Amino acid sequence: MDKLKTLSPREYQVYKLICNGYAACRVAYELNIKVCTVRAHTKEIFNKLGIHNRTQIAIYAYRQFIKQIADGQINDPVKAASELLEGRK
Repeated sequence: MDKLKTLSPREYQVYKLICNGYAACRVAYELNIKVCTVRAHTKEIFNKLGIHNRTQIAIYAYRQFIKQIADGQINDPVKAASELLEGRK
């Protein structure tokens, strides 16, 4: 099962911004929420994905991306990476 599907829409937004290297205060600014809310979402992401820190979030995202390419789920990896980094996917 894809653990990313267990994330709420807001948790997924936080996940993508963390993957892009945003600190909690920047995530809060971008999503117009409080930093304590970002931290709560981050803890929930950790629990749902079975990881323990922000670095592991980025590693998890990288592994998922590589797995999707290997499984043929992504036809244009360059375009998909660009969209992911821009937060559109």
